[in-house]
Amino acid sequence: HFVTAPLSFLWVYGNLSVYMESYFRFGCRSDCLTSDREWILSVYMATSCPGILLTKMLTDRLGLKWTIVAGAGLVNLCLFGSVWTVQISQACTTFLLGCVLGLANGLTQTACFQYVTAWAPDKSAILMATTTAASTTLSVVQNQVITTIVNPENVRPDVVEGSRTYFSQKNVLDKVPVAFVTYAGVAFSSLQATLYMDDMNSPSTTHTELEPTDKSLKPVEALKTPVFYALYLFVLAIYYALALKANFYKEFALLYIKNDKYLTLCGSLVPVVASIARLVVGLSISNKVTTVKTAIVFSLSGNCVLLSFWYLAPQVSPALYMVFILCLAAAQSLCYVLVPVACAEVFGRTHFSTNYGLALSSLLLLGFLAPLVISSLMQTLGWQWIFQSSSMMCAVALVLVV
Repeated sequence: HFVTAPLSFLWVYGNLSVYMESYFRFGCRSDCLTSDREWILSVYMATSCPGILLTKMLTDRLGLKWTIVAGAGLVNLCLFGSVWTVQISQACTTFLLGCVLGLANGLTQTACFQYVTAWAPDKSAILMATTTAASTTLSVVQNQVITTIVNPENVRPDVVEGSRTYFSQKNVLDKVPVAFVTYAGVAFSSLQATLYMDDMNSPSTTHTELEPTDKSLKPVEALKTPVFYALYLFVLAIYYALALKANFYKEFALLYIKNDKYLTLCGSLVPVVASIARLVVGLSISNKVTTVKTAIVFSLSGNCVLLSFWYLAPQVSPALYMVFILCLAAAQSLCYVLVPVACAEVFGRTHFSTNYGLALSSLLLLGFLAPLVISSLMQTLGWQWIFQSSSMMCAVALVLVV
């Protein structure tokens, strides 16, 4: 849990990116801004898939412990390196926080999943839920610390360009690199925690005496099952919605809610609700109260309905927007439990990392198409249709999964 806690970039990015985009536009060098910031998160999600697929090869050669050490070390290098890149180039920052950090995150988290399934296979659902909840829980503190450092006086964004808002105040922009130092410093603890882990072998050779009848599907066999394609569509739809929330929950709301600290509070509560939702679903699956398919249908249905009303929520009241974002976070966060649990239970643990990586391979498609789609919709149809596009994608996935 201490190792996975700093893997919170997805949950911190929505808050951090508002300041980062303003810094690239007004506080950095004139040639610093080179692309849309949507690319950072999209590339991050896309490259997590190759990181997942690399896990089996590395664990076979290094063992689980040293694979996790390598992944956690790379995460730390990326975050400390971003303190420098954010001051010189958006392209360099996209490469470091998008390509390299995504790869390291996928590797580290999947190796931790394997560690959990090897350590306690009978409780894998609830332990995967608590493992993924660790990073979201830490981000509660990280989001508050970042806003306290960058915008302690709660000043409003003073520049509006089209449908976007920015901070140009020097007292805000000058503190953005300091926020990156703090964020990286917190993550350094994960590297220390890895040294206290037991050096396990691959899960396929652990606890075999407890599960003599465990049947594991090879990747080529998993690709032939309907479950694989249901997971593929589920990941594609939910991660697109999740990317929109992570990128825009704060930026879009600033058009109607002129309170930066309030929106940071909303973002800080998101991980709390997301963690609770994961724990409830993990317990429900472990205790046979519900099934993975039922939870997937619930997640897709909830996202489909909620995304339809995103455009209106902040215009009604700040309180309603907070409730809306928290409900959306709960519905989206289930994918972090459902996909690995489904892969472990349906496909088996011997080829877990490879099958899990294939199930998430839709992120490669999403990572490189989403910024193009979002940018095109933003320039032509506006916010409403960005949100509706995600709602419709969830609806299509729901029909095909059911």
